[in-house]
This record gives sequence, structure tokens and C-alpha cells, in this order.
Amino acid sequence: MAQAPVHEFGHLIGNADEYNRTAEHYVQVTGQAVTSRGTVPETDTAGTTRYTNSLSLMGSGTHIEPRHANSVLEWVNQNLRSGEPQFSVVA
Repeated sequence: MAQAPVHEFGHLIGNADEYNRTAEHYVQVTGQAVTSRGTVPETDTAGTTRYTNSLSLMGSGTHIEPRHANSVLEWVNQNLRSGEPQFSVVA
């Protein structure tokens, strides 16, 4: 799979990068602890540790996570006809 075009499409639908993030921002963006499976820490020469999701398409991997569809799902659910049930992502 050509990962870059799909990654960039992720930005078009509202997804943030999941690489080179501070611990706080990594948790905010991914909803995962920095000790989670697939999280890779890197410390730069200034001593700052940043985190990358090595599995996620929005990180350095190829896996599309359910959270990557959230912005589209939210839009759909906000524009339902009266009485229509809300949609959800099933992982």
C-alpha cells in the first residue's frame, strides 16, 4: 500500500499526526498511554522525549484505527434525519 496518500487523506478528514509528539499531546491525539503497544519513544539531543505510534497509519505504521474515522462519523451523526439511529465504528 502506498501509505503517504492515505496518511495525507487522514489529515483532510481531520486526523492529526501521531508521531514526534510530547507525552501529553500523544495521549490527547491517540487516546493511548505512552506505554501502550506500538508506542516508540525517542529522546533528542536536548533531552526531550517524543513519542510515535509505530502501528498507526497516522504515525509510522499502516494500520487504520477506528479513531481515524471519528471526524467523518461525527459529521454523519450530526446530520441524520429525525428518528434515524446514530452510527458507530465497530472494530
